[in-house]
Amino acid sequence: MILLESRAKIILTQSYFSFKALDCLFEIRGFFIIHYNNLISPPKSGGKGIKIMIDKIIISTKDFMKWESNKQIENIRRTGQDHFNGHIKNIKINQNLDGCFLCGSIAKYLKGQNINPLTREEIEQALLYLQQDTGLDFSKAVIQSLEIGTSIKLKNPVTEYLQCFDSINNSKYKLFECRTCNGLESLCYRTKTGGLEFSCYDKIQEMKDKRQEIPESYKNLYVIRLELKIKNRQAIRGIFEKDLPPFELANKYIIAELQRQFSKFYKQIPKTKRTVYLDMSKAVTPAELEKLQAEAYRQEHSKELADIMKAGKDKGFLSDKTLERIRAKNKQNKGFSEKNGLIDELDDKLHTWGLY
Repeated sequence: MILLESRAKIILTQSYFSFKALDCLFEIRGFFIIHYNNLISPPKSGGKGIKIMIDKIIISTKDFMKWESNKQIENIRRTGQDHFNGHIKNIKINQNLDGCFLCGSIAKYLKGQNINPLTREEIEQALLYLQQDTGLDFSKAVIQSLEIGTSIKLKNPVTEYLQCFDSINNSKYKLFECRTCNGLESLCYRTKTGGLEFSCYDKIQEMKDKRQEIPESYKNLYVIRLELKIKNRQAIRGIFEKDLPPFELANKYIIAELQRQFSKFYKQIPKTKRTVYLDMSKAVTPAELEKLQAEAYRQEHSKELADIMKAGKDKGFLSDKTLERIRAKNKQNKGFSEKNGLIDELDDKLHTWGLY
């Protein structure tokens, strides 16, 4: 009689394996053993804190600038009777008959870089300086779009983490990838309406590509940038049920809601390369083994599987309803798989900062 500890479990990936438990050899085709654990680790815990950054914004106002007398504006170009463009530091400015539009990172405007987050006081300070430099009245202004994000130091190259983010090309989201000779460098998840966009990319590589100076505390490190972009005024109204004046970006309740939106989108992105395991504390049926094998394939080859499903939809073999049913079933498979260690590390840091 073979005795197995009731809480032991076998960790699997697709292939072929032999498992020795209590001096007894088991062979099951279709899987390969990595290791087995006697206990399931308790859930991680962490403290709270705001580490999210208000970064690039677009401000519109019906107020007009005094282009001829304002000495802060550089590279002024007149493109029509009442049409001008130029910039103050990194903030681009355009003026037409409807008023002025300002676009740029307020973090770079204030500090020259956007890798470290601004405090609420610094957000207000940046906006006051911008109002003063432009001579515009921000009480008449509204936010047309904004980006919020965070930069996280990691233990491994960023591309390894990005490969654990699943494709969610479905009825709500579309995925865009950027691959180079260095591997996968960025991912962008965009809602079908175009109102929201979530980006994940190698922050250090981006700074090198733009020849920006890397802060000393980030040199020779792996840093991932996670950003949520609220891309238009309609999307902002959808979240806050009103327009958003610039100085409200320093309001703690506005920041808390932006933080919640960031966390919500991040959690909706499926993460793959989970470790699939076989629970040996109970009898296993051939059907369950087949299900495990399919899940192991899905975790290791999510992009290929997404391509197959897309091809099925394009040829009319799979309807949107069927695809949603498949995705819903896949969500139930977490009962016999564990989070990938890389994603666990990333989630843990977001949780510690109050962003997960």
